[in-house]
Amino acid sequence: MTINKPARLSQQLSIEYPIIQVPLYHGGSTELVAEVSNSGGLGMIAGGFLTAEALQHEISSVKELTDRPFGVNLMISKSRDIPTSLYTDAISRMKGFASAELLEVENLNTEAWELSPLDDLLEVILDEEVPVVSFTFGIPSKETISLLKEAGVKIIGHSTHMVEALLWEESGVDVHLLQGSESGGMRHTFIGDVRTHAFSAQALTIQGSHLLEKPFAVSGGIYNKSLFAAAIIQGADGVGIGTAFMLTPESGLNDQEAELLLKSNEYDSVLTEHWTGVLGRCYSNLGTMQLRKVRGRTLPFPEQLFLVHAATIDELEMGDNPVDFQPIWASVNAPFCERVSVKKLMESLVS
Repeated sequence: MTINKPARLSQQLSIEYPIIQVPLYHGGSTELVAEVSNSGGLGMIAGGFLTAEALQHEISSVKELTDRPFGVNLMISKSRDIPTSLYTDAISRMKGFASAELLEVENLNTEAWELSPLDDLLEVILDEEVPVVSFTFGIPSKETISLLKEAGVKIIGHSTHMVEALLWEESGVDVHLLQGSESGGMRHTFIGDVRTHAFSAQALTIQGSHLLEKPFAVSGGIYNKSLFAAAIIQGADGVGIGTAFMLTPESGLNDQEAELLLKSNEYDSVLTEHWTGVLGRCYSNLGTMQLRKVRGRTLPFPEQLFLVHAATIDELEMGDNPVDFQPIWASVNAPFCERVSVKKLMESLVS
């Protein structure tokens, strides 16, 4: 199959090919975002964890490398007042993981453990005239959606099942990104139980083709031409690809991490909520195995993420093998990907 004609998704996002590089919260880089866009797809900056200043820098860096459309992913996060006792309990249960036993609640700046205000990040996106923004973990307010549409920004909504996607349609989404259960990274479920409402990329494609009016891309283990073609034939308007792009030399993934993924097998791909407080699929390194032994509920997102980071600072900065304590988010099909350039990967997908 040769992808050489405009499609709904490509037209909506002003890109050549209906391929979205899903935001990578580990293994991303400005070079990767720009090269995906230069090759005809849509590169995406993972902006959810950034400050407004850092996001502005990332956007400027991408603009220096491409004049083609790219986007920024943001997260919908709720503010919570978590009592000290919950932090104390979480630290106690994490003993045996990294340097968790050295943590003391009174020495942690937990009041700062939150994502940057959404309005601050949106202000940067509007000032920099970024053409596309995507949202995970929920739907922004009507006022935010109206503001983006007035500015001509296209909105991508992340969903893991049809109830979420249909709510996005009612809210004015331009393009859907449906996350299949094969996907690496955090599950973007914001309605219902994340474990119960998990569907494969194929199931979501079939459901979306029957129920959704707006164009949709589907993600989950897609890494080659045959899987891309299958998604299109079954009714998707495009695909989202993460792990295959993360394994390109342009990404921020180092060679050791890439080798681990390429030599892994299906038993190395596991689901855990212990890294971030949100269920996610990652490579089962030493840190993951230690965390999965922790019993009881985790802190919510993003507080769990900040707590785990506090427990691993020494290992990441001074440890003999920091890759053991870094979550490597990857799909179930990571072992079948290749360490090839973005240009070569894109050519193999569309030619």
